[in-house]
Amino acid sequence: MGVSRWRFPSKTTCSLVAALAVSALLVLGCLTLLLASGLRSGLTDSLFVGAGLPRSAIDLHGWRLEIYPWLLFGLTALASVALFGAVAVHRAGAEHLAQNRLQTAGRALSVMLEEKDALLAEIHHRVKNNMQVVVNLLHMESARLSDAGARQRFDALGRRITLIGRVHERIYASDNFARMDLAAHLAEHCRELAMSCGGREVEVVAEPLSCGLDTALPLALIVHELVSHAMTHCDGSTFTEVCLVRGDQAVELRVANGAGRGFSDDLEFALVGALADQIGAVVDFPERNGFCAKLTMPMSLFA
Repeated sequence: MGVSRWRFPSKTTCSLVAALAVSALLVLGCLTLLLASGLRSGLTDSLFVGAGLPRSAIDLHGWRLEIYPWLLFGLTALASVALFGAVAVHRAGAEHLAQNRLQTAGRALSVMLEEKDALLAEIHHRVKNNMQVVVNLLHMESARLSDAGARQRFDALGRRITLIGRVHERIYASDNFARMDLAAHLAEHCRELAMSCGGREVEVVAEPLSCGLDTALPLALIVHELVSHAMTHCDGSTFTEVCLVRGDQAVELRVANGAGRGFSDDLEFALVGALADQIGAVVDFPERNGFCAKLTMPMSLFA
């Protein structure tokens, strides 16, 4: 048979027991005073009779009748104060315990959030590094190819994978792992594309919009395909315009180059269409002089 260990009573039990004990002592004291008063009354009556004094000289009976209600009221008030005090002590202890538990839970939650942020940053960092490894492998394979067209395909694929790594790098370098600032990303990426294309001129006009990673990756690839095509497939003009504006019910991205040409590569056209379908957007190529592409996206992607 197991031996049960004695446990110290809780604060609640001690408070209630103390209140009951104080109340019992007060009631016992009241009864003792009443009994002593009765005995003293009988002794006083005997002394007055023995001395030959009339009983009416001092009305002790009337005095007792007047003091007893006040005595009972005072003892009852003291018992009530003791009881309410015990309840107040118990309530204060419970509130203090709840506050301590809340603070402990808050500290634990803060630690968990810090660990989550660190883990997400590490994941994005590792993804970016893995993308860079893949790009390096593609460059190594491209250098071994003798076909110029195949090397261009490998280089284009490497640039797309590098862009995916850049998106992850921008996210883990920011304070918000769930959203990406599109305006800043568009300006930086278009500037890098302009430099890689021999110093092309590009103007980026973008409203302050942000989106999640599920939208940022396809949209970044779409911008890359459209802007790089507008810069490399143009006749004379070196100026490319990129606009990201918010409408009443949709967000519109427009890429235009007055001397550009339309898509001549079916792969690029199919890639842009597939990425647009992935985010529920519609891509259109308005008929105008030069190259112009318009991507209409739902407002819900940027809520």
